[in-house]
Amino acid sequence: GKFAQGLVGADGAWGRYEYDPLGFSKNYPELVPWFREAELKHGRIAMLAWVGLVVPDFVRIPGERYSFESCPLTIDAHDKLNGA
Repeated sequence: GKFAQGLVGADGAWGRYEYDPLGFSKNYPELVPWFREAELKHGRIAMLAWVGLVVPDFVRIPGERYSFESCPLTIDAHDKLNGA
């Protein structure tokens, strides 16, 4: 049969992208739609996490306590804002 039941997305810029080293699409064909949905969800969560990691370096909450001058490095923000 077709890879992943012929779902759209296996065609890439450099040819077919049929990466399934554990054979989930062959062993559990009834779960392929669920696997695809889970992969999309986890990808979106990863993109949102990346935005949450980068944005605090450029945008801050108004107030002197949260300013770039009082806490220049985002990595130190937890300890500074908790009074440690």
